[in-house]
Amino acid sequence: MALLHTEVFRGSENRTRKKAERKRILRNRKRRIAYRLREVAWSPQDRPRFAASNIHRELSDKFRGLSAGKIGAMHLLARRTGLIEAIDKDLPLLKVHLPYHESDHVLNMAYNILCGGTCLQDLELLRNNESHLDALGAQRIPDPPTAGDFCRRFDDVDVELLQMAINDARVGVWKQQPAAFFEEAILDADGSLAWTLKAWFALLLPETGRWAEKPREQKQTVLRMEFKGFLNAFMRLPCQIVRTGRRIVYRLLSWNSWSEVFFRGVDALREDLKGLYLSRPASAAAPGG
Repeated sequence: MALLHTEVFRGSENRTRKKAERKRILRNRKRRIAYRLREVAWSPQDRPRFAASNIHRELSDKFRGLSAGKIGAMHLLARRTGLIEAIDKDLPLLKVHLPYHESDHVLNMAYNILCGGTCLQDLELLRNNESHLDALGAQRIPDPPTAGDFCRRFDDVDVELLQMAINDARVGVWKQQPAAFFEEAILDADGSLAWTLKAWFALLLPETGRWAEKPREQKQTVLRMEFKGFLNAFMRLPCQIVRTGRRIVYRLLSWNSWSEVFFRGVDALREDLKGLYLSRPASAAAPGG
């Protein structure tokens, strides 16, 4: 028991230290960009400001990157809301999973949109992107013909079943909102699952803390943000994908003004997932259980 207490303490201490280090990095990046964008009394310039000329390109063998560096947060969101389980349970389109499940197909197309894809053919780019596969912990993802075949399996009833699965997960998100959230209803005509994940991420942003007013305003801003703006602010930041043992590490290589909000949301998702896993019975948590 003493050993378990020591391990829990060390884990909590490590998380606290990592959060402090992350805040320091974000603070320094914010300070540097604020200095570069400070007010300057310019004199007339005789050269364009885009001055780069000695540009070289190299292909890295050891390190791999990903342009949509925050796709992992959307996958955490799908797990945390129970969306993956709901789709696999309520949408029985496939008799045998060789190797994909229904949720793999549905999320594959949603993630394609979140990564900037506009059609099924763009899945081929993601399928051949080793960093994207590693980021999702997948050996492979469905190719465009397989995705198209999955779409052709749908009839009117199956579409309704998919909507019901998404709605089941949506209820869980709504239950965590304060009473003031239900005073105003905003109806979106866009039925895309990618848009739904964007809205859920905003709704699950925590509003707690010493100064709760600012997080509350940020939450409303993200909730009302246009989808393209959300992609640029929360998704399209380059990162390095590092696989160490059973861990998948997203090492973000850039910063913008929404990074602090993003990390606050991811921390909340990870804490909820950890609590959900610890609350499961031992038989359910065991492999193959």
